[in-house]
Order: sequence, then C-alpha cells, then structure tokens
Amino acid sequence: MIRNTVDNSSHSSFVRMCLFRWNVLRYQASNNTFNKNNPGFPMPPDSLLFETGSQHYHSYQKSGQEAATEIVSLCKVFSNSPIQSILDWGCGVGRVTRHLPNYFPGTKITGADVNPSCIEWLQNNIPDIQWILSNATDRGENLIGSYDLIIALSVLTHLPTNEQANWLNILHSLLNTKGLVWLSTHGKTYLHQLTHQQKKQLAEQGILTLGADKKGSRQMRTYHSYSGMKQLLGQDWEIVMYYDGQKFPGILGGQDAWLLKKLR
Repeated sequence: MIRNTVDNSSHSSFVRMCLFRWNVLRYQASNNTFNKNNPGFPMPPDSLLFETGSQHYHSYQKSGQEAATEIVSLCKVFSNSPIQSILDWGCGVGRVTRHLPNYFPGTKITGADVNPSCIEWLQNNIPDIQWILSNATDRGENLIGSYDLIIALSVLTHLPTNEQANWLNILHSLLNTKGLVWLSTHGKTYLHQLTHQQKKQLAEQGILTLGADKKGSRQMRTYHSYSGMKQLLGQDWEIVMYYDGQKFPGILGGQDAWLLKKLR
C-alpha cells in the first residue's frame, strides 16, 4: 500500500530519485569490492540496474546465475529435444541472459527488450548474444524466428491487462512445436502491496493492473490470481509446472513461476 501511494503521488519522481541515490550509497562499499574481485565482469550502470532490479552487484550476478541454473534443470527434465534456440523476452540488462551461453553452448540466444538504453549497453558489452530492441508499440514484428525456449521473467508483471492475451499469442507463434516458456507473475506474495479494494478486484477479475499509464516500467504492476492466469492461458498451453511464490520463495524471489508447453 505504501508503494501504491508513492507511485501515485505527484512527488513520485522525486521519491524515486532519492531512493536511487540512497541505494548507490547503501551498496557503494560492497559494489566496489565486487568490481575489484570481478574485473572481467561488465556491470550495467546503476541507473539501468535501478530501473530493472537491484543495484547490488553481487545480487545481480548471483541471482542471474541461479536463474540460469534453474532453467537448465527444467530443460533437462521437461524438454523432449535439445534446446537450440532461446529468446529472453524482456531481458532488461541481461541479468539472466548473459549466463545462458555457459549452460547452453552452441545455442542461438536472443535477448529482446523495449528499453533502448538496456539494448545499447548489452550490444556494447555482451557481444556473444543477439540483442534486439522490441518496440513497445509493435506486436512482435522485430522478434523474427522460432525458439525452443522462451524466458519471460517479470514481463507480464509490467504489461497492462488488455495486452496480456495478445502477447501470449505472439509468444505462442514464436515457439517451436512442443517448445517451453518459463515465465513469472505477481501472485500471493505481492498481495500486501494492494489495498483491500484492490484485493477484491483481483479476486473478482483474476488479473489487476495498477499504474496503467506507466507502461513497461516498474511503476506499472500487474497481478494474477492462479485462476485468472489459468483462464488467460486458455486451450493453447499446457501448464507443465507451477510454483506458488508464497510456498516456494526461493524459485523466483516470491513471484509465481509457470513452465508452459505449446500444445498446438
């Protein structure tokens, strides 16, 4: 509820700037140590880290590596054929994507994001991956190709309700037969961010978007109930595995996690 108040306040830009500066100071010592111990590890600028996640360098590296390891484990169990092409849709600053070549050698890996600053930094610093700018107003026209695995972590969480089904259809069209999608949503763990009325809306509607005028940013937040997400997926997807973020907070930091398979 506090976060809702800040985001909806006329002073939200000033508050966010203060939060950014505070985090720079908060992590300054540990980040300096990280840079000394990891001189060959390119680190995105703090401004981009702030927009996409934590400004703590060690956390950025460790959480990305852990997520990549989790993806490998899932593919070993649930993929019926070798993973030869991967799309990280909404890659941000490559927190997860940059680790994938270490686990999928020889695989074509593509990262796509709507933030031109993120894509520019990735193209200049992580050259062994194809980075694509995906225009927020397009409908996947830039995402040419077909993929055995699509990763969409913390993406539906920042898309408005009325665009969710369309983007799932686009991912479906980009996925090879029997391909897999690994995505996350805001579920029960995030209910404390909502007012009583908003919780009621989510229960009734299944999906709830706040900050709809801030499309694609962390200030826009979309929440899914299990039933709402299941209804959204419809008949085109098989839910291979589902993790309730409240019961399994170690999987994706408390987000609900979904492993989907293309059915048709």
